[in-house]
Amino acid sequence: MYLTLVITSQSYDALKLANWCVMAEFKGGAVLNNKRDSSLMKLYANDITKLGKWRRVVGRQNNVQDPNLRPIDFIFVVVDLRNRHLDPDLHDELSSQAKREGVRFVYLHLPKVERNTNHAA
Repeated sequence: MYLTLVITSQSYDALKLANWCVMAEFKGGAVLNNKRDSSLMKLYANDITKLGKWRRVVGRQNNVQDPNLRPIDFIFVVVDLRNRHLDPDLHDELSSQAKREGVRFVYLHLPKVERNTNHAA
């Protein structure tokens, strides 16, 4: 029995797009704990914009490749470890921006006290 290996430069983009269902961006961690809301707002807004651009690019690609491909869910997740919540007005502004961009916005506030609590009981 002989095995022939054929190396091609064939693109598998159509296959990847057909099986791709989520593109997510996560922002959080201790490095952001000392940032002011205004600084975080800029970081978060830039990431939401970036995901919105990807959504449009993928949307155009899907229409060219196969209009029957399932939609891709674009999600921006913030894990805020600070003791205080993001200002409600800024939260609303980010939510509105995400909605305009076609991106789901998920904000999780997990201050240190809650992270150390045993939730298994």
